[in-house]
Amino acid sequence: MFRIPLPLGALCIAALCGGAPLPAAAATTDNGKAPLADVKQLIDKGDFRGAEVQLRNAERADPDNPDVHVQLAEVYLRLGNYPAAEAEARTARDKGGDEDSVAPVLAEALLDQNKLSQVVNEVKPADRDPAAESVVRLSLGLAHLGLREYAEAEPLLKRRRTARSQRLAPAAGGGTCCHDSR
Repeated sequence: MFRIPLPLGALCIAALCGGAPLPAAAATTDNGKAPLADVKQLIDKGDFRGAEVQLRNAERADPDNPDVHVQLAEVYLRLGNYPAAEAEARTARDKGGDEDSVAPVLAEALLDQNKLSQVVNEVKPADRDPAAESVVRLSLGLAHLGLREYAEAEPLLKRRRTARSQRLAPAAGGGTCCHDSR
């Protein structure tokens, strides 16, 4: 089967449309943000390249939007482009992005590049969203393990496990929950 490379295909589509903007660029709202629902749908379908294109177009429209950079970083993580994920996470942080969103993505990007010392030095535990904090603590714990700092790793990994099991515990007043009791 003959496949046209993505950049060449985009140029062909633009030429056929008479130079009109690509659909992803046209899907931006008045304030320049890509509709989150469209990007989420693409990600849910597993179309990370399509999500990347949509987010890149949103970035061109509003380069100072930290949410776009965080989402791009997440897409790059899924694509396995860890240096780009790190760069986008840093850009989001520099542009005032929410630390609950930035820290887990930056920690994962650094960890996936085996930049263990940077994970330990740049990402710190904090009082943030439990899911985000769980990722941060796991990343920090694994970085400490990789650096053979076992005493520092153990409490981070235990605390992560405890936070997760507290989230899964049944609410007071009854109810059941199916989770591992180990």
